[in-house]
Amino acid sequence: MLGVRLLTTDNPAEAQWLADRLEQLNRERQRLEVDIMTEALASMKDQTLPPALVLASRHWHLGVVGIVAARLVDRFQRPAIVMAIDDQGVAKGSARTTGGFDLYQGLAACRELLEGFGGHPSAAGVTIRESRIDEFRSRFSHVVARWTHDGVKVPTLNVDAEVRLDEVNFQLIREIGSLHPFGEGNPEPTFAVTGLEVMDSRTVGEKHLKMTVRQGASLPFDSIGFGMKSLLERAIPFRAPVDLAFTPELNHWNGRDRIQLRIRDVRPSVRE
Repeated sequence: MLGVRLLTTDNPAEAQWLADRLEQLNRERQRLEVDIMTEALASMKDQTLPPALVLASRHWHLGVVGIVAARLVDRFQRPAIVMAIDDQGVAKGSARTTGGFDLYQGLAACRELLEGFGGHPSAAGVTIRESRIDEFRSRFSHVVARWTHDGVKVPTLNVDAEVRLDEVNFQLIREIGSLHPFGEGNPEPTFAVTGLEVMDSRTVGEKHLKMTVRQGASLPFDSIGFGMKSLLERAIPFRAPVDLAFTPELNHWNGRDRIQLRIRDVRPSVRE
């Protein structure tokens, strides 16, 4: 309702207060998301990854678990269910998937262990008793393993086209804009460019990778990888040539529009 009030108010002072409040709440949500993601990753450290990730805690916020599940899917390329357990020992959470695995059918195969579930093939909600989580984790992982045959999927990022950096221009941005709206069934296009020179690389805001890159004699491009931290954490030496998967976008700063590359993934270039 705060968002509705912000979009409908005619009072500038009220609009400013609402915007500030929403920004405050969003920063709190981001902090909760980072905390839960950190705990989730720590719980999987030094363990063989199962075919599906089923994680739960009494310390997690129900309103953020869906976002964390999606982050885990992006990172590990396997279905993920993240749940918050309440004081009555009931876990509620969100499930996300990848690679064509039908979440609804997968949960239906475990229905006798669940208090309830619902959703569709790519996203679902789950309710289960805390005492049954371990059994459910084993059963659901078995269902996913049967679907993947060997229980292991190689992380894959689908790229729509490989381009040269000098082909990334305002005309391309306009053409991408004509494809809106993006979402389920119409994802944002992802491009790839290889053999980039890293002119500058640093971490901004504690967790975001900021780079300036160019290809041959092209103009330099700024790029941002949200949550990617640094090249070093991705085992990429500074100044080593890289390949980039990205979505181009406009960044408005100081009254000017500049093209920025929003990084989907980065890897060391493979020399032929």
